[in-house]
Amino acid sequence: MIMDIGKIRRMLDKSGRYADITIEESESTTITAVDGEVRPRQNKEPGVRVRVLNRGWGVASSSRIGFDDADHKDIQALSDSAERLSRVAKKDVRLADIKVRRVKSETPFRIDPLEVPIDRKVKDLKEIEKEMGIKGIKTTSAHYSDDSVRSLFISSEGAEIESRSVRCTLSAAPMAAKGALMQRAHESTGTVEGYEIFKRAGGMGELAAKRAVALLKADVPKAGRYTVILSNEVAGVMSHEAVGHTVESDIKGSVLENSFGKRVASDLVTIMDDPTLKAHGHYEYDDEGVKAERNVIIEDGMLKGFLHSRETAGERPGTGHPGNARAEDYSSIPQVRMSNTFFGKGDHSVDEVMDVKHGIYIRQNKGGETEPSVGSYVFFMEEGWIIKNGEMTTPLRDIVIKGSILKTLFNVEAVGKDLKIEGTGYCGKGGQLVPVSDGGPHIRISDVTVGGR
Repeated sequence: MIMDIGKIRRMLDKSGRYADITIEESESTTITAVDGEVRPRQNKEPGVRVRVLNRGWGVASSSRIGFDDADHKDIQALSDSAERLSRVAKKDVRLADIKVRRVKSETPFRIDPLEVPIDRKVKDLKEIEKEMGIKGIKTTSAHYSDDSVRSLFISSEGAEIESRSVRCTLSAAPMAAKGALMQRAHESTGTVEGYEIFKRAGGMGELAAKRAVALLKADVPKAGRYTVILSNEVAGVMSHEAVGHTVESDIKGSVLENSFGKRVASDLVTIMDDPTLKAHGHYEYDDEGVKAERNVIIEDGMLKGFLHSRETAGERPGTGHPGNARAEDYSSIPQVRMSNTFFGKGDHSVDEVMDVKHGIYIRQNKGGETEPSVGSYVFFMEEGWIIKNGEMTTPLRDIVIKGSILKTLFNVEAVGKDLKIEGTGYCGKGGQLVPVSDGGPHIRISDVTVGGR
């Protein structure tokens, strides 16, 4: 049936102080190739979420409603259910004011992945996996995914935002072995783009395989405190894990919660979150219909803003604008989330950042985590080198760095000019995953705890 947007809005108008509806349809493909065995999967899923605000939020969702079968009686039933829940809630919610918009948007792409046959996708991924087949590699693994999401957001305030987002990702993760020692390396790429992703992925598998084999000969660093140089990628992990999670304003008790307007880092440190950048975490409007904007989190060492939804921005006016409310899909409740998080560029060349008598350069990461309430972090790194007199010497593997977020930020002593935003991933929070990216320039930090042998 054809949706009557006016009728839907009238339903929302009658339900409470505020209400919105998101109608969504997602189509996705995931293909995994492991040691020559290929597992493709395709999925198409419609769904609807209705939110109603009275005494507090009431939320209801259904997978039985989509663009092609939006029965208004079913939508009314969802709205009624959300309204009942909203009237028994006990939280007094104040929403920040926003500019209400009626727009259409679409992420940029050249080749629509929905128009590429699954057989071609399998064939192209197999080529990535074949690149990993060099001497010393024990297992090969490659992964491809694409996701096309069409959505319509309508609110009782008059918003009407129709959008389509397309994302594609590729990764290669071979494992090398020598006796009992095994080392895995990885390469990945992905952003808001179409199937053209394969045009720049040639050699990805071979690059990852050569790194995995090289890591078999690398040393484990001696535990201690070092001057550490972070690559663009690892700087991104630091900005996301150690800083970004501490300024998501729906997390209570963060180490930075009461530091707005205060110095929290060296004056060399600027960190931003920017959903407008055409990276993996890009969006033009968040899941509350708010226009995306660049958020300056830390500027010249001073805490300038938090990441907000309309609710948290209403709770703490003047500490940042809304626009970072994101939900994994129609069945999830929007939460405050990061998008593309990164260190701003500085004034140093890479050679100047690397110019230390003795230190550790970290180029590739495996992952990390932070505890916002106590301000601690632990990162697990895949690849690095000992630095002597500004030169990379002994290769390293299985590096762990850990410490206090604030101490680390104050110990930043050099920031490069070479800003890159290239991290591709999915961030988990509250049982939901959303696409994100991160990055930065090369950064030098003194007195960092490094774990090893």
